[in-house]
Amino acid sequence: MSGPYKIPGRRRPIRAVRFSPLKPVRKVLYVHGYGEHKEMLNYRFLSDALTAHGFEVHGFDLPGHGEERELPKVWTLLREDMHAVYEHVQPDAVIGLSLGSIVVLDWAIHHNITVPLVTIGAPLGKVGVSPMVLLFGKLLSMIAPKANLSPKLGVKDVSRDRALVDTYLADPLFHQRATGPAISMFFEVVRNVRRNAQSIQSPLLMLHGAADTLAHPHPHFLDRTNSPRREKILYPGARHNLFLETNRDEVFADIVRFLHA
Repeated sequence: MSGPYKIPGRRRPIRAVRFSPLKPVRKVLYVHGYGEHKEMLNYRFLSDALTAHGFEVHGFDLPGHGEERELPKVWTLLREDMHAVYEHVQPDAVIGLSLGSIVVLDWAIHHNITVPLVTIGAPLGKVGVSPMVLLFGKLLSMIAPKANLSPKLGVKDVSRDRALVDTYLADPLFHQRATGPAISMFFEVVRNVRRNAQSIQSPLLMLHGAADTLAHPHPHFLDRTNSPRREKILYPGARHNLFLETNRDEVFADIVRFLHA
């Protein structure tokens, strides 16, 4: 059965969605990026590609996304929701895009996860956020922690397909809101993930657009993990949101190949 549903969470029910083929053989859980929600256009493309290969696909809204407008004050809320959804769905693999990739890697480190993981555009290297915005975010953390600001990400450059990007950005639930504490919290978690790469024990596929200006891959992160099966693919010319890219069929084929291995 496909459609939206709710998963019991520690704080409140978690909004989720399921895409199911007629005869599912395995389950996949995806975790969306910053400002997105579980049913945005790019995840419908992903779900169509995976269900065509027999995967039942699940997604959920991270705290502060979708219909929930209040941004989380502590990262543990994201990690708790991630684990609650994992325990409920019991997926055979987990996919994370952008912010979602950091959520997935952080969760895998803290819970000693061993199911296969796929990250897309993981912001483990240099991130395309203005240094002034980062400094302003730190100041706001101290003097006005509830104030909203936009990190000024170049969201119009997430794909070479401009028509799809326009449709993607027109989604009424998409946002670019952030607070000083949220920005500072995110970069601290990224540093912790980099420091604890050796704790990752899952098979790991890391995908990145070679022309991604929002998040650069880390040159050594994958090599520092203890993943029993690891692979990194850079797609020439591709940008940040590979599920919206002109070569997305190639990306989906690489994900399916990795999940079937």
